[in-house]
Amino acid sequence: MEGHVPTLHHPSLDATGARRIAALIVALALLRGALGALLNAPGIGPDERGHLQYLQTFTANGWSGVQGVEARQPVIGYLPSLLAWNLAGGATDPQSQVFAPVVLTGPALAARLVSVAWSGLTAWATWHLARHIWPTTPWLALLSTALASLAPGYLYVMSSVSNEPAATALATSAILAAARAIGAIPEARQTRLVIWATVTAIAFATKTTNAPVALATAIAIAWSFRAEWRPWLGNRSVRFAAWASGVAAVAGYGALLAIDPTTSYAATAARTWPEAVVLGTIAFVRDGAATEALRTAWHAWDYDVVWPHDLDTTITTALALGMGLAVIGAIVSTLPMAGRSPNVPPMRHAVIWFPVAAQVAFAVVRYGIGSVAGAMMGGAAQAKTFFPAIAPASLLGAAGLVTIVALMWHTVARTDLPLSPAAAEERVGASIPSHSYGQEDPSLVRVVTLGAITCLVTTDLVGLAASVWRHARWLVPGTA
Repeated sequence: MEGHVPTLHHPSLDATGARRIAALIVALALLRGALGALLNAPGIGPDERGHLQYLQTFTANGWSGVQGVEARQPVIGYLPSLLAWNLAGGATDPQSQVFAPVVLTGPALAARLVSVAWSGLTAWATWHLARHIWPTTPWLALLSTALASLAPGYLYVMSSVSNEPAATALATSAILAAARAIGAIPEARQTRLVIWATVTAIAFATKTTNAPVALATAIAIAWSFRAEWRPWLGNRSVRFAAWASGVAAVAGYGALLAIDPTTSYAATAARTWPEAVVLGTIAFVRDGAATEALRTAWHAWDYDVVWPHDLDTTITTALALGMGLAVIGAIVSTLPMAGRSPNVPPMRHAVIWFPVAAQVAFAVVRYGIGSVAGAMMGGAAQAKTFFPAIAPASLLGAAGLVTIVALMWHTVARTDLPLSPAAAEERVGASIPSHSYGQEDPSLVRVVTLGAITCLVTTDLVGLAASVWRHARWLVPGTA
């Protein structure tokens, strides 16, 4: 038919169908996590031996007797793991007391499965965050959930004994609570803010590296309510609280400057952060930290499996290219020109951008502090440094990927993607302005979502198979 533009329309995904698919994604993440917990060799996860030592020494000596490289970590992030560890016999099983076990004992497996359960909470919270931000775009929410749940490097951490899964789940819950507080009606706002403050405090108490996300959600809430600042600033109690906070911050900074920098990471940071802001950014790229972050997000968590150099470079380059396009797409989705596309809602929500920006800045400056101070900061170059913001980062990634695909379609087909039937009916009825966003084209986002899930699962299974093959000897009794 002359002049006919083929469409990609299919029936829109209803709320029930979206929830079912989301449940399948969460179930897939839990199944893969449990599989990794069972098959991965002991100590294969990042710093897993240190976290195991935390459980061992806490069980034997109590809070004050924790030993090892992770001894500085708050205990709250380990409480469920400690419970599972002890219920599985961790206090009496001799093999569970070995620092570097070659056999996966029942207590260690139980603690790993607690980590897997935390990853399920992260996936659930990401889904609800995406649905809160995009109530009319279920496929985009599903894509976000998949990106946040199925990255291979992420799954390795979520399958190991660590406090990272708890910290990530609680940080994601804090971001979700902030989004709900921002979107709450005035009558419910106070309750939602109390919930956010409670969850955020628990997230910070779980792991202090959640501080950037905790602070970013507070700033996002304040920014979203900026129109109400003036009446608040007129309140004497608010002015006093702001003044007291400023004084406390200055006093705390002065106290850090008075401490011997060799005895405290915070004291070192207080002295070097201005220099680290600049040098950290340079060093993060120059020293290969950015590349390492990409590798550990995708295929390089198993340090004992050495990938062929050419293959490693190809995978890392492809990931960098895809991530770069997604970042460009996410930025484009905030511009006025993006309003011509019905595929992605506007990505200007403060609770999405602020936590991601804060976590990236934290990672770069933290690496810079280590570089300036001459300390080893390998952990800051790993993908797990960014996990507290994995949910909003995945929302940005989903929006960016769909925006890039839409732009490519426009470039090749020389036409805008057509509206979905529901969105077209709304525009015919003049219920929304022509520049605003309706529902996404179901087929476009569905293709991107299914393609992303296929890529994630396939790559992860290849990596898992390579790891199991490399460590197969530990699975065979008497050969480990």
